[in-house]
Amino acid sequence: MYKNILGLNKRNLFYLLKSNQKKKYVLVDNKLITKNILISNNISIPNLYTTFKSYIELKNLKEKISSLSSFVIKPAQGFCAYGIIILEKKQENLWQDTSGKFWDLQDIKLHISFIISGMFSLSK
Repeated sequence: MYKNILGLNKRNLFYLLKSNQKKKYVLVDNKLITKNILISNNISIPNLYTTFKSYIELKNLKEKISSLSSFVIKPAQGFCAYGIIILEKKQENLWQDTSGKFWDLQDIKLHISFIISGMFSLSK
């Protein structure tokens, strides 16, 4: 029934590890570096709206996301898709994730703070 689905473990074991030199793993372990490589090779990718590298940058969160009807938050160096949330705007300053949970600006800010602190990453 599910034999045509490529799972994460199979993808890593049979494709990524066999097809790439170990010293180049760092290039694909960081989503921002990977995006730049894809762009430089004229490969179409989803838009990147913003990045947050420090807590102080979160003071501009409202301005960065208020005009978006939907967006995804991803750790640049996340592990096993932990920390990724997909949000759709439901009303001013209120978004809903794919599980039905509602997120306000403070919830989103806290989640991004966790990402910055390395909570979802093996590398920090």
